[in-house]
Amino acid sequence: MARGTGLEVAAPAAPEGPLERLGFRFALETARQVERRTGDGTATTLVLLAELFHEVVRWITSGADPIEVRDSLRFAADEVDRRLARGAEPLDGAHGITDLATSACAGDRRLGEAVATAVRRAGSCDGVQVARADTPNDYLEGRVGHLFGGIAPHGGSVSGLSSGNWTVESPMVVVASGDLDPAGARQLVRSVGTDVQPILLIAPEQRLSGIDRSQAFRERPLIPLTTSRGEGAADLLEDLATVTSGRPLLFRGERGGGGAPANPWIRAGAARRAHLTKRGLVIEPNAASGTQIEANRAALQRELEDHADPDALLGRLFRLAPTSVTVRLADAPESEYSRRRDLAVRALRAVRGASEAGVLPGGGAALFHAASEAGSPEGQGGVLRATRCVAAAAGAVIRRLAENAGFDGRGVLEEVQAAGPPAHGFDVSTQQVRDLRGAGVLDAANVVRWSLRAAVATAELLLLTETVVGRGADARLGEGLES
Repeated sequence: MARGTGLEVAAPAAPEGPLERLGFRFALETARQVERRTGDGTATTLVLLAELFHEVVRWITSGADPIEVRDSLRFAADEVDRRLARGAEPLDGAHGITDLATSACAGDRRLGEAVATAVRRAGSCDGVQVARADTPNDYLEGRVGHLFGGIAPHGGSVSGLSSGNWTVESPMVVVASGDLDPAGARQLVRSVGTDVQPILLIAPEQRLSGIDRSQAFRERPLIPLTTSRGEGAADLLEDLATVTSGRPLLFRGERGGGGAPANPWIRAGAARRAHLTKRGLVIEPNAASGTQIEANRAALQRELEDHADPDALLGRLFRLAPTSVTVRLADAPESEYSRRRDLAVRALRAVRGASEAGVLPGGGAALFHAASEAGSPEGQGGVLRATRCVAAAAGAVIRRLAENAGFDGRGVLEEVQAAGPPAHGFDVSTQQVRDLRGAGVLDAANVVRWSLRAAVATAELLLLTETVVGRGADARLGEGLES
């Protein structure tokens, strides 16, 4: 039996011919896009695309107009998609979340339970991340407050505070994205008041290079902290300002043009408590910050669907979550740790998608039944033929699943068809055709729907593309095409 994601199983099987190699590259990239969006669905996408392509090629070679085939295929995919959306049910209860997470973790029940427990404790997927443990065992690490990783004392020790655990009550939090020298730091201290409330000054390392690491300020304790360098540093500072309700700071004696602050790159806010650990800085916000935090979280969630780098947005959502849980995976060789981490991340994405779009019976059953119903004799002409092509491709998902488990794929598919909709399919774990929804064999609805739409779109592209232009290493894809 082949195990692993669709990409893991398919990648080593690249064909030799130039045309076949080109189509194979298209198929793999389509599956990667679905995985990036939903965290799963690679095997379904690859099987759907291959079978759908062959079905439509047979249709076209029988004399059909390719443009009419494309239009009919789009219409059929829309109808199947609507049926899938109507058939989706909410992801309810601890049992449902665990079943879905376990399925996304390729049947690893222990890992699926860890992810599901983390989601329940955090209250949503936003507050869960996956990282390496410093022990040989998995464990969950939870905290109340907003965790900002990669923040440490400037130079390792400031004002007697080491890089270990320490807590500051009711600090002012100043976020600086521009350069700040000692004179500027003194002016900053005077500008935010004269009481003894400590100031956490947080900025990239290079912005604090002019400040003496052991410098003390008589007017008020100043604790400089630095962020790790990288592309996400600006977003981290932005999220810090959000959590602390930071506002642009106007130094004394300065007048901003048109009433604007003179130093918009310095923002000052406040927190109820700040706690520095080896994992980073935990901010417990004041109640006043709640509205802005929720508004920013909602904006990031709206962007998530179509963002080019969803992982960056997921990191920001984790920082803005009021309660966070980290799934710490056992310290292991890199290959094993990476494999389990990828599975846990896939499970998180699947649970996130299911929380929003609902769940469907897994194992290709929902897609097969929806396509079969859409392709009933009441349909007409090209659309009826197109829906039957989609149904045949969906049936191939069930057939391949059974064959991979050592069974007669066609025989199993006939059993599933005879058992009827809406939820009967092949359960690999029990080697039976049964009600998969009742058995807890589930797929996130968005995974199934994305797989269908991606497969149809790529099949259209492969069928109607007349010219492909490549460069560099891809130029060898054209070898032999002239024949």
